[in-house]
Amino acid sequence: MQVKTRHKWFIFWGVLASLIAVSVGVFFFTDVAEIRIPFEKIIPPKEKDRKKVTYNKVKNLTISQQVIQTELQKVSEELATLNEELAGTPVHSLLTLSDLTSKWPKKFALADEKEWQPVLRELSLVGQSSTSQIHSMTLVDYRLYMNANNEPETELGVNLNMITADDSYQILPLSLRKTSEPSSLHLTVKQSLVEQDHLFKPITPQDEFLEIGDGLNQINQLCQEYSDPMVFKEAGGDKFNPNYPDFKSLVARFTYGNQATYEDLFQKSRGNLTRLVYTGVDLTNEPDGTAIFELTLPLEKGEANKIYSFKYNRLDTESVKLD
Repeated sequence: MQVKTRHKWFIFWGVLASLIAVSVGVFFFTDVAEIRIPFEKIIPPKEKDRKKVTYNKVKNLTISQQVIQTELQKVSEELATLNEELAGTPVHSLLTLSDLTSKWPKKFALADEKEWQPVLRELSLVGQSSTSQIHSMTLVDYRLYMNANNEPETELGVNLNMITADDSYQILPLSLRKTSEPSSLHLTVKQSLVEQDHLFKPITPQDEFLEIGDGLNQINQLCQEYSDPMVFKEAGGDKFNPNYPDFKSLVARFTYGNQATYEDLFQKSRGNLTRLVYTGVDLTNEPDGTAIFELTLPLEKGEANKIYSFKYNRLDTESVKLD
């Protein structure tokens, strides 16, 4: 009885050992599906370094009422000198290049005399009458801006006023661009002769509409209020979706001019309008005292910068408008 029991235990332990051996063999030598916790879940992969963007360098133009009044004072004095030299000169005596250059004050010598040719063509239309004469030169547009070399430059919109035999005025709109040399001017005919019975009101350093400080403040506030880099990122960043709800809401709130231009500016500035740099201001002699501010958005190297214009009207309650 005892032998039989012992025999049964031998059988039991033998079967058990066999089962264990088989299990171990399966574990080591058979392809078994495994449960794996990805390493990345424990330690996240290092984020790819963002591409470092290098933007074109754009120099900021100092724009203030004081700067503009100082510059206009110089321009007004120069034009007064021109008027003293040219007033009363018969137009028919200025129809050749040699005549015109001999009468033109040497202090304001042109950079290239070939630029006189379009002027001569226009003067010939007036000079056929022996009584037509130069009356004056009137400053009607003043522009201060940064040129391609990031240097400040001035462009003047000047009317050459001529009076005819019947006391009407023939007006030739000219553009005088001052180069880095104060005595050198580039001249361009802006448009053909205009006939009218009165002269345009000139721009002077005393004009009230030169008070542009409020316009500058409005533009600065607008750029801050309508900037939102987070919305740009959420809307897809480089793969920007203009139908993203928060962006559409921003556009709907924008009441300062052209909404399509704002959309373009928002995308190109990556939602940060404060990257705009002042690079120009243009003043006209219109009754409402219009000032056009030119702001440049520096883009990546290799791309042409984008220029945006803001109009400011001192008599309008919503004066700043993005063109």
